[in-house]
Amino acid sequence: MGTQPQRCHVAHYEVSGGTCHVTWRLQRDQSPLAPEERTIVLNILKRAPEFGATWHAAVVMDDHVHALFAPGQSRPSGKFVNSWKGASGRLGSVHSGRPSPIWQAEYYQRWLASPALIPICAEYIRNNPRRKWPGIEKYAWMLP
Repeated sequence: MGTQPQRCHVAHYEVSGGTCHVTWRLQRDQSPLAPEERTIVLNILKRAPEFGATWHAAVVMDDHVHALFAPGQSRPSGKFVNSWKGASGRLGSVHSGRPSPIWQAEYYQRWLASPALIPICAEYIRNNPRRKWPGIEKYAWMLP
């Protein structure tokens, strides 16, 4: 009789006035996101400035999302990420019939140490589709 794996919850923290890079992934048993599903996720991300966030870069890939943003003072970064994952998961389930949950529970979060790192991180995010699919010209599921 084997032991049950323990759930590991990563502690996330806030840096007031900082810029945050977050990445979250599909559940292991989920198939890649179809173009229509990526559009749903991107449209949800586009609403972040309505709630005080500032975008630096974001990309919705077929199996994960990268977001580089400053959450502002109105709400913490974790609230943004959980809202994005929750709303896109619900809409994805409704529109595509995917079983829930769509996203893995945890996400990777890193606060940039200096504003000078924003363009470097943004370039990394914007180049993500080219690294995964060499030769791709344009990628529709990207913010600034």
